[in-house]
Amino acid sequence: MNIKGKQPVVIFQTPNAPLIVWLVCLVASHVFINGFIYTIFVVVGFIAIVVWAIWEILDGANIFRRLLGLVVLIFVLANRF
Repeated sequence: MNIKGKQPVVIFQTPNAPLIVWLVCLVASHVFINGFIYTIFVVVGFIAIVVWAIWEILDGANIFRRLLGLVVLIFVLANRF
């Protein structure tokens, strides 16, 4: 329960599914360094990190998480395009 309408401070929370998928794809893309499988891992990882960032922007636990989502989204899109 929130006291006087204040949000709780979240220091650490377990990663959600898109972040786990991105991390697995990141590691796998370093194992499979070329070819069709590499491309699949890169594309799925890109989609996963974009979904995670948008999810954080819209429904982050606090302002830090929302800003983190925005920074990650800007960084990922700037590097991709």
